[in-house]
Amino acid sequence: VSRGYLNLPERTKESFIKPPRWSEDMVSNGSPSRRIYKTGDLVRYNSDGMLMYLGRKDTQVKLNGQRIELGEIERNIENQLPEGSQIAVELVSVGIKKALACFICTNVDNPIPKSTRQSDILPMSDSFSSQAKSLEIALGSQIPAYMVPSIWIPISGMPLSSAGKLDRRSLRLQVESVPAHLLSDYMLATKSGRAPASDVEKRIATFWASILGLEVSTIGVEDNFFKLGGDSLGAMRLVTMARNSHLTLTVASIFQEPTVLLMANSARLSCVSVLSASSTASLVKGAGSTEALKRELGAAAKIPVHKVEDVYPCTSMQEGLMALSNKEAGAYVAQLVYHLPSRL
Repeated sequence: VSRGYLNLPERTKESFIKPPRWSEDMVSNGSPSRRIYKTGDLVRYNSDGMLMYLGRKDTQVKLNGQRIELGEIERNIENQLPEGSQIAVELVSVGIKKALACFICTNVDNPIPKSTRQSDILPMSDSFSSQAKSLEIALGSQIPAYMVPSIWIPISGMPLSSAGKLDRRSLRLQVESVPAHLLSDYMLATKSGRAPASDVEKRIATFWASILGLEVSTIGVEDNFFKLGGDSLGAMRLVTMARNSHLTLTVASIFQEPTVLLMANSARLSCVSVLSASSTASLVKGAGSTEALKRELGAAAKIPVHKVEDVYPCTSMQEGLMALSNKEAGAYVAQLVYHLPSRL
């Protein structure tokens, strides 16, 4: 970030400022000049001199460890809609989870007077659902997947504050008031297919309900785990819950086969309980051709064969991180280099 915002000279000029006079006085003579970065965080001094964090000056939010500029998502959505369309993107709470929601005003042609305007969430219609799905596909090719809203809300009018500005808090509160069994409609994932019937299907549907905070009765065998609000962390929890119930699922298979029906078909009943720390099974010891296996592993990992001592199964967390890294290059990979002074 210290180099500035890519291809945004005006934004860089606003955020990187010359040091104020009090800061210059603190710099010793002969030191190179420096510039200061305005983070956009709002704080307040307490009486004891400590700073209390109040929030953000802009619309930047953090979701699953990713910092997201809501304005950037809004601009990309506006580019796909007719001129004058009113939209807003907010980070909302859905049960114990958070998700990005896009609000689209459907009453632009006949706006309600500001003095009486009330913002009402409208029922999901077939036409709006089709429009939202088209927007979702278009955004997928323009911005990272974690920035694409998972909830699409038709709204009769944007709520305004007394100053005439968008009341984002009101939008968040309205979504939180929507019953869980209705929220799936706005996630573009209505119940599809028959109800779970087999023992494995029922178990998987129960796991989904626990992770997603839904009623089991609202889940169909053709519903999509991610359309109902699932994410990578939820997939890891699903793997663990399945394993504890003697079912085998992997994070990679969940991404490839995200419905109850497909998961039930791919899951295998296992007679082996979850591996414990005291009985972790080695994949090398007892193998028919240990040396041949070590040579194959050494060649694959590009390390000397004599350094391969043993091989053990991944934990569900490790497996999930590898699957996500393969899906999105650069994810969960960081190199932190620190230059320490010689006196330390």
